[in-house]
Amino acid sequence: MKIKQKPPSPSTIKMKTKPGNSFDDRGMLAPWWLADDEAQLAAELTGVASYLKTNQTYRMRQLAGDVRMYCGLSVYSYAGSNVSKMDRTRTLPDDRPTFNLIQACADTLVSRLSQARPEPKFLTDNADYKQRHLAQRLNSFMLGEFYQTKAYDKATKILRDCIVMGTGCLKVYEGDDHKVCVDRVMITDLFVDDNDCINGEPQQLIQLKLMDRDKLMANSPKAAQAIIKDTPQSYPDNSPDSGRTTADQVMVVEGWKLPSGPDKDAVGYVPGRHTLATINGIIYDEEWHKTKFPFVFMQYSDPFLGYWGQGLATQLFGTQLTLNRILY
Repeated sequence: MKIKQKPPSPSTIKMKTKPGNSFDDRGMLAPWWLADDEAQLAAELTGVASYLKTNQTYRMRQLAGDVRMYCGLSVYSYAGSNVSKMDRTRTLPDDRPTFNLIQACADTLVSRLSQARPEPKFLTDNADYKQRHLAQRLNSFMLGEFYQTKAYDKATKILRDCIVMGTGCLKVYEGDDHKVCVDRVMITDLFVDDNDCINGEPQQLIQLKLMDRDKLMANSPKAAQAIIKDTPQSYPDNSPDSGRTTADQVMVVEGWKLPSGPDKDAVGYVPGRHTLATINGIIYDEEWHKTKFPFVFMQYSDPFLGYWGQGLATQLFGTQLTLNRILY
């Protein structure tokens, strides 16, 4: 992430971390979920996020290339890397004949698949009138939740994400008004360790997100408001245009660590952890007892190894190059 410094340095990417706080005595990344105090927890969590972002530039380049082949535009990574610099292409004549096979195939799939709108149903088996009536009301309630969260519209967007980039993602959580919220999440904002997810079942996941400072302060505990107020302003990337904005946003790091098992009463059970932090301190911290992350992932093609799927843009890359040569 780019943070304003004194003097400002728009050409650098910096993450404030205390030296040595993110690594243990062996030189390995410290387990942030085992931190004893809030200062250590914030430093280790943001340090791990910065480390994963720096060491997964290859994934951002692949995603930038996929998006550029689909729509010809750059994708910005809120992790801080200026991905627009990674996907430079050679200038070609403006009057050349073109045919974007990847966009045509992706839009056709989205149009056909998004016409189906599956609904969850509560069914009864030899029930009386009272139970059948309750099931009907629950079905109406579920449709109302799908409507108020705009679940179908957002599901269409993650369908396009998974076709183009390989993986689409929805985040399901409790909103500020204590209602169910569903958000589309770009996978450029999500990070898992390569070794941790080699079999497709990571135990920790980190999300980076730019949030409005005033809104974040209004929905945070009073103890965290001073931390948010003193957090430096952040930007999507390190390009000069990113600093020309009227928005006052801060970078929030949200991390999840799954528990050791589903049974809390089991011998040796170790609870997981869910933490929101900035580089200045902790906003929210709790134990995490669920065995899953609060995300719904959709894969276009299941990965052979790792966590992220392969998209249609990657699969049709060679065909698109052949078409470009013929048309050129």
